[in-house]
Amino acid sequence: EGNTSTPTMILFNVVFALRANDDPSVINCLHTLSRRIATVLQHNERRCQYLTRESKMILALQDEVSDVADATTVCARLVWCGSTSTAGWK
Repeated sequence: EGNTSTPTMILFNVVFALRANDDPSVINCLHTLSRRIATVLQHNERRCQYLTRESKMILALQDEVSDVADATTVCARLVWCGSTSTAGWK
């Protein structure tokens, strides 16, 4: 950390969801805020690959949650199948 390195994350978006009838001053304020956030994120990506590290962590967590959800689904199906038909189960 602390060294300036080539960023591996080259594109990202800062997005706010707004209502169509929001006040223009709110829209302008959030636009300015999103530019400031983007500047800070770009700086930290160059400095320590912040976005790259965080995105890798998020993807790993998604994979882990997906694996747990898949395992839970399989277990639930086995339990359901076992409770409706116990042929061959002892």
